[in-house]
Amino acid sequence: MSSHDQLFEHLSANLKQAYRQAIDADAILNEMLQLDVGKFDAVFRKDQGFECEAIRFVPYVEELAAEIEPLKSASPDKFEAQLKTWVSKLELLLRTLAEFKRNLKAK
Repeated sequence: MSSHDQLFEHLSANLKQAYRQAIDADAILNEMLQLDVGKFDAVFRKDQGFECEAIRFVPYVEELAAEIEPLKSASPDKFEAQLKTWVSKLELLLRTLAEFKRNLKAK
C-alpha cells in the first residue's frame, strides 16, 4: 500500500469516527430541541471553513466525505493546500464533538 493510500485510509478512519460521534451528538441535539433547549443557528460559523450551515453535526461530516474523492485526485501542486484545509475542518469537527460531549457530562 502506497503512502498516499495509507494517508487516505487514515483520513477515512477518522471520518468514520467523526460520523459515529456526530450520530450520537445529533440524537442528543434532537432531544434538546424537543425540550426547547439549546437553540442556535448553526454548529459552525460560515468563517470556520464549512460550506454547509446546519444545526446538526452529520451534514458537516457529509460535506467532508464529499470532499475526499476530489482530494484524492487533486493535482500535486494543489494537494497539500487542499489536504491542510480538509484536515483543519476535520480537526475542528472532532474537537467540537469532544467539547459537546464534555459539556454534557459536566451537567
